[in-house]
Amino acid sequence: NLLAGAVLGIIGGVITAFVFNYFDTSIKSLEDAERSLGLPVLGVIPQDAGVLLLQGADSPDAEAYRILRANVELKREMYKASTFAVTSANAGEGKTLTLLNLACVFAQAGYSTLMIDADMRRPRLSRYAELKADVGLSDYLAEGRSLSEVVFRTSNPSLYLMPAGNK
Repeated sequence: NLLAGAVLGIIGGVITAFVFNYFDTSIKSLEDAERSLGLPVLGVIPQDAGVLLLQGADSPDAEAYRILRANVELKREMYKASTFAVTSANAGEGKTLTLLNLACVFAQAGYSTLMIDADMRRPRLSRYAELKADVGLSDYLAEGRSLSEVVFRTSNPSLYLMPAGNK
């Protein structure tokens, strides 16, 4: 009885593992993501990446963003796009940091780059860029302020920022 119980337990455990694995739809690797979405992965960013505007162009994190920039440039030319958005489904996934760092490497490559913080509930872009501004996108839209009043140059001469504003 003990031997039969052990064999049945092992067989049942193996069958259960295969069933769970078969019905598991979570994404565990880049290949899983590409296969599930039918889209290529353009870059992999380290989880603890810092702000490149403050770290400088030679920081270790900058290379991951340069790879992402090169892949975005290739796709941009393929689709003839000049504008793109950085977005995600949930808060805290790194949209602001990704946008800021990607814009920074585009500006370092010579592109004139404008970042627009359209997150009206939790605007953080100007804080990351260490920019003090009282006006921004909401003031441009609600009050009709001019672009010269709401667009600010960062420490990089090719990188500009339009904060979310106060409205």
